[in-house]
Amino acid sequence: MSNTAQNLLLAGWYEESLTEYLRTFAFLDQAGDRIGSHIADFTRTNLQMNIGRAHAFLKNWSEAADHLRTAVELWRDSGNPGVESRALIYLGNAMLAAGHRDQARDAFTQCLALGTAADPQCITEARERLADLDTL
Repeated sequence: MSNTAQNLLLAGWYEESLTEYLRTFAFLDQAGDRIGSHIADFTRTNLQMNIGRAHAFLKNWSEAADHLRTAVELWRDSGNPGVESRALIYLGNAMLAAGHRDQARDAFTQCLALGTAADPQCITEARERLADLDTL
């Protein structure tokens, strides 16, 4: 289910992806303990991140920020700095596109602060975005 939603997101069918992501959330809730807690937690966190991405593509900035911030917190709590760095990049890019430069700078700075534990591509992108913000 989440793969279908991801494919819809990647194909640019953002509203449809949101429907599938929400359907996946409902399925996880209904399944309860029949799905291992680690798998359910990972999936829910990934769903939050991708719902935020879909909202960002739709320019629903408030919803995007809410879901992406939730994803950042959940990834941080799970001890997964690699994916946390990705969520911070998505958050920073959404805030930048929404015109919230300070919030974007904060997200990119948090990404850099993860250091070598972060996804190297995210570190590179965070540095580039911060440099761009400094020249604007």
